[in-house]
Amino acid sequence: MEHPSETSKEIPELWLPVPLEMCMKTYMKTYCWFTRNRLPRLAPALVVLVALAISAQLSAQDQHGYTFIEFNTPGFQDTFPQDINPRGTIVGYARSAINTGPAFVRAPNGAITTFEAPGAIVTTAFSINPAGAIAGAYLEPNNTVH
Repeated sequence: MEHPSETSKEIPELWLPVPLEMCMKTYMKTYCWFTRNRLPRLAPALVVLVALAISAQLSAQDQHGYTFIEFNTPGFQDTFPQDINPRGTIVGYARSAINTGPAFVRAPNGAITTFEAPGAIVTTAFSINPAGAIAGAYLEPNNTVH
């Protein structure tokens, strides 16, 4: 028996419309392509998809290429970073559910050290300079702020 492609009789082509493309189906293969009248309608959707892909890729970086990190001060409900120096050391404060807590220093390697002023119910670190000196404040039980 002869193979169908070897006969003199041609195999009819079958056209299958699909939502985004047109296809031509022959005996052995299916050929597909975008039609000209559908491509302009896809352009806005393609622009949105490209924008979303770029946005997702850059969501963890700002315009200068800095990477955003997420961290928490162990044992506390909330962590509030306040400043970062050129070395990458971060200072701030942590608070418990009753709004008391220490200040913290997060080293560039991720190690977090908490500290409190003697007798304070709240300690806060506001800034750190390039040399690593920290400025902050603390609250005593009698509501005196230093």
